[in-house]
Parts: sequence; C-alpha cells; structure tokens
Amino acid sequence: MVSLRDSLRTAMTIAAAAAALTHPAAQAADSQYEMISYKEHSSSRALVEGDYTTAIELVLSKGRPRGMEDRLAAATNLCVAYTLKGDFVEAGSVCETALELAERIDEDVSIGAFRSEAATGVAMTNRGVLRALSGDMPGAASDFREAVAMKSTPRASARNLANLEAWQVAMAEPAR
Repeated sequence: MVSLRDSLRTAMTIAAAAAALTHPAAQAADSQYEMISYKEHSSSRALVEGDYTTAIELVLSKGRPRGMEDRLAAATNLCVAYTLKGDFVEAGSVCETALELAERIDEDVSIGAFRSEAATGVAMTNRGVLRALSGDMPGAASDFREAVAMKSTPRASARNLANLEAWQVAMAEPAR
C-alpha cells in the first residue's frame, strides 16, 4: 500500500515530451511542462523511461487498488502516462479522477486550521499540463494558478505557469 505521506515526499517530476502530440498550440510549447507522478507505484519506472504503454499496462493489470492513497497513485500515474502518450480523452477521465481523490484525501488529512493541499496541487498541476498540451491554454493557466496558490504546492506548478505565460507573450508578439 502506498503511504500518502511517503508518496508525496517522493513524488517525481517528469518532463512532458510531445512526440505524439498533435495540437498546434501544444507543439509550440510542449517541452516546457512538468508532470508529477508517484514513485512508489509499479508504473513509475516505465514513466521515467518514457514507456507510457507499459506504464498504463502496469497500472491496469494490478486490478482495483486498495485504499484511497493507492487509488490516487494509480490514477495520477495513469493521468501522466495517457497525457504523455497523447491520449487526451483517456487522460481527461483519469486526471479528473485523480483530482477528485486528491481533494478527498487532502480534506481527510487536514487538521483544524492546517489544511493540506499537497495531493490536490499535484493533481491540478497534471491536469493543467493535459489542458496545455491539448490546446486549452486558459484552462491550463487556471489550473496552474490555482495550484500555485495552494499550500504545499509542487514547484512544478509555478514553473509550468511561468512557461505558459512566457509562451503566451511570445505568441502575442507580432512577427518580424
């Protein structure tokens, strides 16, 4: 079973490569985004190696994960794998599932005035990358901004937002 506390400490960042991406906006900005996956999950090695098909197969072959933390790790890693493979329809579904699970988990681990948002920040960051790579730049910007504003936000959120904003400025400049 994946421990939420350990998983969040060892979440890893994967650069979004886009060989299979087709949206023109994504092609211009594809290599500038970072996604976050959970290291303890069986699919993490395949993700790091860029073998997204194997990562997906590893997650799906394990059956239904036990516990919300395991379900979150599986959904998050599927979100990353489908996004980087360019299967945005499947990615959209599992990224939303990861976000729902993350919000529930963060709510459960919050104590009094201390509100944990670490898992939600990861899920928002990943959904933002999916949105950027599929051409939804306003949605991506919204996700990155929301993630940046959260407590315990991964640094990838701020870097992704900065890269998206720089790309938008470059696209708005007149051609010379």
